Amino acid sequence: MYYALHSHRLRLVLVVTLALTTTRLLFNLPLKVAETADRSALMHDLIASYDYDYDAIFHSSGTHESYTDRRLFEFNTFGNYTSPDVLNNGCRLTVVVVDPRPPSSAYNHPIWYTLESVASYAPYACVVIKTASCQVIYQGYNDVSKLPTNQQEVAMVAKAMYERSLPLFRRMMESGQVRINILNINKYGLTQCDNFGNGNSIFMNIHFWNDEFIEGIDSDMILTVQSDSVLCQHFEIDLWKHFDYVGAPWILALGEGCDSFRSSWRIWAPLCNGLTDYQLNEGMSQICTEGHGGIQGNGGLSIRNKNWMREAIQRCPTPSSGLENFASFDYRNEDVYFTKILNGLNATMPSGFEASLFSVESLFPEQTYEYVNLDQSQVAETINRLWGNTTGLQSYDKMHRVDSYYENTSAIESVPELRTIPLGFHKPWLYHAKDILQGIQIQKECKFLKFIFD
Repeated sequence: MYYALHSHRLRLVLVVTLALTTTRLLFNLPLKVAETADRSALMHDLIASYDYDYDAIFHSSGTHESYTDRRLFEFNTFGNYTSPDVLNNGCRLTVVVVDPRPPSSAYNHPIWYTLESVASYAPYACVVIKTASCQVIYQGYNDVSKLPTNQQEVAMVAKAMYERSLPLFRRMMESGQVRINILNINKYGLTQCDNFGNGNSIFMNIHFWNDEFIEGIDSDMILTVQSDSVLCQHFEIDLWKHFDYVGAPWILALGEGCDSFRSSWRIWAPLCNGLTDYQLNEGMSQICTEGHGGIQGNGGLSIRNKNWMREAIQRCPTPSSGLENFASFDYRNEDVYFTKILNGLNATMPSGFEASLFSVESLFPEQTYEYVNLDQSQVAETINRLWGNTTGLQSYDKMHRVDSYYENTSAIESVPELRTIPLGFHKPWLYHAKDILQGIQIQKECKFLKFIFD
């Protein structure tokens, strides 16, 4: 038993050492996009070479041996990044989680598998967690006259999260790539410390984008994740950073179609500030046309340019904006608001097919063809551009071969429908049957998805 555990830890140290070495190379070398993507993919391969038994971890309720591999015993520094690479070179990507629940979440809560997917497929990233401390304080402090300082709150939350985190995300915490902040609920007009959702109104407040990031350290490109989303494949931000907002495409039948966007903008544009004549009169004219944005933008797993978030709020402020002068816009959620505003302001937005290669909620990539009329050469070009020239088409071709998932294809009674599996998912169970999501292809291509099912 001792030998097995010792061997287990030695192998892990070797993998992590290789991964951290590659991380330093990634941060210190000036690279072209394609070269960066290849090196980043190499780092992912090194980290993924140690494959944990996540099924056993999930069912162990915190007793799996991987939880004993802890290397941090002081948690007072999590209010900021401590990685020398991050402090010297900044973050290439900042991943944002806004959620009050992690400090008090159970060992098998979906959030740990969301964060582990980030550590697995974007190990070069910085992660900032905006959360709450009240549940932890209630458990640890009976005397309200001796409430902890903010630093003590952060330390308590960091310790609670570290103890429940999965192995690879724990390594990110140990390397100093993670910072944890207690969200000021009064600042954002929130009424409950432990129940402020996933950031719907917070993201629409200008102070979030101005104040919650470290200038010169956090990246302009932000990846927002929620506990009902996961990454499935290696995610290289340099291949996507020319877009200003990317989220899963929406089904047009839900009422948010091309004409609906144009109609909304005709009503919204006069309420906005400082628009050019083109933005005011023609701002939405090119949506859903070739080379321009489509009906996409699901916010649960989304790429956002921080500067364009500020621009949208300042140009078209709502009552949630934190600004003195605002107007009332008719929208359901913050992601619909941002995608309509950004299309109207002529930000760079992806087509529905491009967005579906990043994330799927309701539409797999093949289901978006009818909206953009792509032929196979255009599909191949897009995949190479967004998934990487070296590995993009290889991954795509593998996904569409039956022998990638079945050793004895002659024994299959009927050939299963194979799909293009995106880089990530956000609650696809709302639109797709579990027999699809739990099928052999998706389980193989997106190993963390089954752990976040609602």
